[in-house]
Amino acid sequence: MSRPSTLIPILAAAFAATFPLSARGQSATAPVVIRSFPHDRTAFTEGLVLFEGKLFESTGLEGRSTLQRSEIATGKLEKKIDLDPAFFGEGLARVDRRLYQLTWKNGTAIEYDLDTFVERRRFTYAGEGWGLCYDGQSLVMSNGTDRLSFRDPETFGEIRSLKVVSGGQPLFNINELECVKGQIYANVWQTDRIVAIDSKTGKVLSEFNAAGLLSAAERQGVDVLNGIAYIPESGNFYITGKYWPKLFEVTLGAPPKPTVVAPPKVAPQIKPGCSLGHVGGSEGYFAFPALLALAGFRRLAARARALTG
Repeated sequence: MSRPSTLIPILAAAFAATFPLSARGQSATAPVVIRSFPHDRTAFTEGLVLFEGKLFESTGLEGRSTLQRSEIATGKLEKKIDLDPAFFGEGLARVDRRLYQLTWKNGTAIEYDLDTFVERRRFTYAGEGWGLCYDGQSLVMSNGTDRLSFRDPETFGEIRSLKVVSGGQPLFNINELECVKGQIYANVWQTDRIVAIDSKTGKVLSEFNAAGLLSAAERQGVDVLNGIAYIPESGNFYITGKYWPKLFEVTLGAPPKPTVVAPPKVAPQIKPGCSLGHVGGSEGYFAFPALLALAGFRRLAARARALTG
């Protein structure tokens, strides 16, 4: 995505930049970088898919949009096709051996053969197309608002929609998507943030701040963070951005666990027929020497008072 088309996403982006999710009650952690690989510096990355050890990528901009496949270790381009010059390429998802590519304002989704990149058919949809992923049943699509739509891969018809909420507030500018085990990982446009969204409730479960991945020299001429691909063998992710020179393999931590609340302390109880040494169960054995010492101290104090009196 190059720019928002309405005032609401602009204001939402400004709000997100001023008040990060961590400031709204959502803790953010930094991705842990495992290693990095070369990335096509000319790619205006809009969608990223990993399959059979290859990286499939959708790139944007009118007259420059592509669908391409590259080798991860070297960044070497293996296959590439250009989109219609009128199309602005957007999100990308895989279903079996098919690829689905969105377009921004053209209202068109294109289905390709994964191996040959031959176009199989086109679908139409209303509104803008931003991010896309496949959850095993439905294609999940973002459009720059706080709403995700779940679509039938055979018809591209909408099955249901989901509002995304973070800290009780709607989260706008949801961009590139990656579906992983009941969660939807998403880039938040115009930020360095990645959020993990519960695919049933729409609630943001966790946030990751990817600022600082690139050095000052590497950031020259780049655009925003965009592009997430899950690595099932390791549980790690590949992430990159528009015009970024590197593809990073990172770990994104699990959603935060509920706070563990310690049980209230209960005063020891003396059970009828039990000696003092058994007060409070096994803990009583540890308390017994202290009680004896206290009793001895009291006897010594009483004797001292008698002698001085």
